[in-house]
Amino acid sequence: MFAQLRQEEERLAQEWKKKEEQRKAQKQKEMNEWVMRELEKIENEEREAELRDKKAREEEENERQQKDESEWQSSLASAALSIAELNVPIIVNEDSLQREGYAINRAIIVANGHISKIYGAKNAAQKEILCKVITLSDVKSKKVDRIREAGRILAYLRSNNHQNVLTVWAVFESKEHKFYTFMETLQGSLKNNKESKQPEAVVKKWAKNIVDGLYFLHSKAIAHRHITPDNLLVDDEDNIKIGGFSSACVYFDPISRTVVKLSPAGDYHHHYSPERITRDYNPAVADIFNLGIIIIYMLTKKWPFELGGPDASDYPVFIQWKLCLAVEKVEISEELTDLLQNVLKADPEKRVNIKNVVSHKWLAS
Repeated sequence: MFAQLRQEEERLAQEWKKKEEQRKAQKQKEMNEWVMRELEKIENEEREAELRDKKAREEEENERQQKDESEWQSSLASAALSIAELNVPIIVNEDSLQREGYAINRAIIVANGHISKIYGAKNAAQKEILCKVITLSDVKSKKVDRIREAGRILAYLRSNNHQNVLTVWAVFESKEHKFYTFMETLQGSLKNNKESKQPEAVVKKWAKNIVDGLYFLHSKAIAHRHITPDNLLVDDEDNIKIGGFSSACVYFDPISRTVVKLSPAGDYHHHYSPERITRDYNPAVADIFNLGIIIIYMLTKKWPFELGGPDASDYPVFIQWKLCLAVEKVEISEELTDLLQNVLKADPEKRVNIKNVVSHKWLAS
């Protein structure tokens, strides 16, 4: 009998122990579930906080970008209005230049172009400078207005200069239909002074010079439209200055606050972007493609696209310029490759603008 009682006690004790273990397990399970709910709640709160912060940052960034764009457009409008209101001084003839304090030495011919010549000259302080003379009678009638616009741009640059833009001393138009631009004299152009291929480090220095000058011009509503080795001038410290403004234009309408697109060129030059040949185009965006071409030219001393233009080849644009580098056995960094891929986009809508270029990691490093 005692044995049976002991067995019953042991059975009851085991049942109690089992129930106690089950109770503890249930309690532990409930505690784990509570902890999980609390952790999930915290994670959700943190996620929501992150999303709120992200949204706030995005809204702040959008506001900043809108403010920057508004300020940029205001700068463009102000500069465009100033240029439109400028009048290039009219003189009777070349002899009248002496009364303005300038003299041309026609015995010194620095450059001889189709519609213009560059001569040695002096200002009132007898400083050696240069004078570019354009004979309007040699210019096609439809381009005369463009030359006059370029004259107003040069007059504007005379009082709004930049270290990477050629210094303009004075601009005149004579009643004999000639344009005179007096400008600083430098040691020569990139084409004349730097014939050999240049290493990437040197090209980066020059590219920074060009980009800084181009940023200044674009911020003043000026598109250059002719960034070529002849128009990239070298100073005594081996820095580049942008010159050659005969093709420059104002690309922003200050009244409508819209981009002024130009008609297609119809023909092709080595520095042209694809859209410039076939359709109306934004000249400032075309300048960016031109920049990429010049960077490759400085690296290879070759033009990356065929004479018919980027569209004349069976290869895509990005293959053409990479092939040019490969043929010339020029290797470039990943950062420069990234920049070129962005500035040499065949589609102008996908191409970066000058503000993106200035902040690019290749130029910032």
